[in-house]
Amino acid sequence: PSVAASIVHSHVDGVYAQSHARLDEALAEDAPASVLLELLDSPPWSPSAEDDHRLRSAAKSEPAVANAVEYAAWTLTHGHRLNHMTIFANTLGLANIKGLADLNALLQAEGMEFNPAGGNDGVTQGSLEVGLQQSSTRADLIEHTFSCGTTQKIPCAFLELIERHDGFSGFLGQNAKGIFSSTHQR
Repeated sequence: PSVAASIVHSHVDGVYAQSHARLDEALAEDAPASVLLELLDSPPWSPSAEDDHRLRSAAKSEPAVANAVEYAAWTLTHGHRLNHMTIFANTLGLANIKGLADLNALLQAEGMEFNPAGGNDGVTQGSLEVGLQQSSTRADLIEHTFSCGTTQKIPCAFLELIERHDGFSGFLGQNAKGIFSSTHQR
């Protein structure tokens, strides 16, 4: 939607051309890790709560592009922060975790909220037959202060959990698209 493009463009236009010195400093051989961490943790632009609201409203009004616009809102707010991390259940090496179902159960017992999906447990997508099973948590909510001074709880990062079978190395298209709903505002 043009409103979303306008909001994003108003914040990111020309930012990277101006930030090369900061990036060079962070990537220098003798740079302390804290410089790179600050660069990754602090977005180079400062959206307002109104910008975030307008972007997320645009996502709701145009379902065909909702995931892309929601992800743009997330990126505008969080910048270069990690959106998610993937845990490969096959290689954990934990005696009490035999696969994805055990990992899901452990994390649910610890209070993590999962995205609903099919499967016997209600949270697993894919199957042994297609070579991939996966699940994802809902993004944790963090307090964020926007440039206008408004503080809100917003979605931050989530976990993607996968178990591969029979040498399967790809992703399932619909599942890959669906996990990004983890960071939608709720």
